[in-house]
Amino acid sequence: MNAWRTDFQVRGGFSSLPQMLRVGWASVASDSNYGFTAETRRGFPYCTFQFTLQGTGSYADGTGTYAVGPGCGFLFSSTATDWRYGYPPQSTAPWEFVYAEFTGGNTLEIVQELVARNGPVFALPMDSLIIRKLLGFRNPDWKTTALGAAASAELCLELVLKMAEGAGQQQSDAHDPLIEAALARIENQLDRSFSVEELASALSISREHFTRIFSREMGLSPHQYIVQQKIRLACHLLRTTSLTCKEVAERVGDTSPAHFSKQFRQLAGVTPKAFRDQKIVHPLF
Repeated sequence: MNAWRTDFQVRGGFSSLPQMLRVGWASVASDSNYGFTAETRRGFPYCTFQFTLQGTGSYADGTGTYAVGPGCGFLFSSTATDWRYGYPPQSTAPWEFVYAEFTGGNTLEIVQELVARNGPVFALPMDSLIIRKLLGFRNPDWKTTALGAAASAELCLELVLKMAEGAGQQQSDAHDPLIEAALARIENQLDRSFSVEELASALSISREHFTRIFSREMGLSPHQYIVQQKIRLACHLLRTTSLTCKEVAERVGDTSPAHFSKQFRQLAGVTPKAFRDQKIVHPLF
C-alpha cells in the first residue's frame, strides 16, 4: 500500500469549533487485506470522509453495502456501531482515495444528520475545491503540521457543507414521484383547509408512511410544510393586495382570524398587520 498522512497540531483551539485531525491519501492494491470496522475504531469520537479517486472501495452499514467508485465518498462517525469498509475482495484494480478525519464542535451531530438524510455515500466533483485542498496537504514524510484554529474549523465546515450541498442537489433533482404529486396537491389547495390525513388518502398511502417519506425528502413534516406555504401565500397577499387580515386568512383556508394571526406570528415573527405596515422583509417569505 502506498500512502501519506498529515496530522494537524491546531494552534489556539476553541472547544466550540470543529477541528481537522488529519488528512491522508492511499492506494491499496488487490493483494491487500485493507479494511476497518466499528470494532477496531472505538474510543475517541471523530468523523471520517473517504473519497475515491480511482478504483472502487466498499462501505457497509445498517442501511446496506455500497460500492464507492471515483467521484464518490462515504461518511460516518466513529460513534456508530455498524459500519465497515475496505478493499472489495472481487476487485483487481488499485483503490486510490483521499480521506479526512475531524472532530469537535457539533460535527458529530452534523454528520449524523447528513447520513440520516442522504445515506452514507456522497458524490462530489473530482475537481472540487475541497478535494484539491485535501490533496494539497500531501506529506510523504508523515510529519505533523501546525494549523490555526480558524483555518482548521473552516476546512471542516467547507467539507461538510459541500456534502450538504450535494445532498440537497440530489434530493431536489430526484424527488420521489409521490412527493411531487403531494407538492402539486398542496399548491392547488392553499385556499382551503385540509389535513395531512386527507392528503395521504388522496395519494393512496397511509398517513404514517407519507409523513416519513415527505419529512425525509423535504426536511419538514407535511403539516409544517403546509402551514409554511399558506403563510407564504398570506405574505404575498398582504404585500400586493388591499385585502383585510380577515380576508387574507380566508384566502388561505383559515376561518379563524385569531388562529391565522397566531400561526403567522409563529413563522414570520410579527403579526399580519405589522408585516404589512412595517413592510417586513423575512428570509423565509
